[in-house]
Amino acid sequence: MLKHTQPSGKPVPVAATIQLLVFRIGGHTFAARAEEVGGVQPWPMTMPVPSSSRFLTAIARRHDEVLPVYDLAGQLSLSIRDSAPLALLVKHALGPLIVRIDSEIPSLETVGADMIRPASGLYPGVRQVCRLTHLEVPMLSLRTLGTTQESVTA
Repeated sequence: MLKHTQPSGKPVPVAATIQLLVFRIGGHTFAARAEEVGGVQPWPMTMPVPSSSRFLTAIARRHDEVLPVYDLAGQLSLSIRDSAPLALLVKHALGPLIVRIDSEIPSLETVGADMIRPASGLYPGVRQVCRLTHLEVPMLSLRTLGTTQESVTA
């Protein structure tokens, strides 16, 4: 918990807040910490590649970079049927990658840390949920996708 001081010099607790990016995959709403996202862009052309990882399915060019494409929809047993999906640029612990999301523009939400609680296995790898105004949203840890610490949100 953060603290600030009153004019009298006494510390006063201040509730911590977290910025979340809220987006949709296969018509389902998810959230991720904003600092794990490098941007959103139109879905690029991709090239399928063989991979030993079940959900690393392709590569895509972004400017002068070639980025792996992670099939998060497949991991969640969902499918994206949008004709114009978006690419979520992920700041993964092992390097940048791209995830396909629905065409609805994501929103940035600020929530109190007290609005996040443990999840009860709604989706594979989802360990936390966040209470947004009228909706409880599964939180994804994008920085650990496909690793042994997958979807553990710090």
